Amino acid sequence: MKKVLSNLLTIVAALAISSFTMPGCDHYFGSDEDNEVQPEFEKAKKDAFNQEMDATIEKMFKKMMAEPETGDPDLDFAHMMIHHHEGGIEVGNIELKYGYHAEAKEIAQKSNKGNLESKKRLETYMAEHGAAKKMDKAKYKLFREEMMMHMEQSEKVLKSWPATIDADYDFAEILIHHHQGALEMSELELKYGKDKSFREEAQMMIMEQEMEIKELGDFRLMHKRPIF
Repeated sequence: MKKVLSNLLTIVAALAISSFTMPGCDHYFGSDEDNEVQPEFEKAKKDAFNQEMDATIEKMFKKMMAEPETGDPDLDFAHMMIHHHEGGIEVGNIELKYGYHAEAKEIAQKSNKGNLESKKRLETYMAEHGAAKKMDKAKYKLFREEMMMHMEQSEKVLKSWPATIDADYDFAEILIHHHQGALEMSELELKYGKDKSFREEAQMMIMEQEMEIKELGDFRLMHKRPIF
């Protein structure tokens, strides 16, 4: 009887340990319940995640801001949005590299697919659009001022994202703000743009990215912000 009881206790202990370490725990870098200090190798991975994410954000805005004025809002929108999509794809790739939660990785893959498809469509529209179709200088100036203002605000928000110990939670937070920047740029295209193809792309992006923002928000609420 004592031997049976001992065996049962051994099995229970093993199950307890495996349930703690198996995939499906609340957070990759520690759960809300135990809030244990993360192992050094996990901390190193999160530090690498942070560094790569910061570099991606910096590179994306540097490219967007460097785009020259064309006098044509449609072309400006396309040039900047292509860089924005490329940045979004890198954000997704960083999650796929360092993330843990299957749902977050699935969102990253879907977002990457959408960004790549939109980028290809924009490149096609640019080729069809041809040379810049310049608009009234005063109106174009307003467009550029609004675009720059939105990009500066978006850059400020993304560069100040509050890093946690959890890569999946941080990915959701960053991609939400990234998508919000795309929404603002798309709204400006609808306000100032003339080309039907670019305007339809902007409308599609608003619809798709609003859906993704909701999905990311739901994941963030479910996943919960890690306790420090």
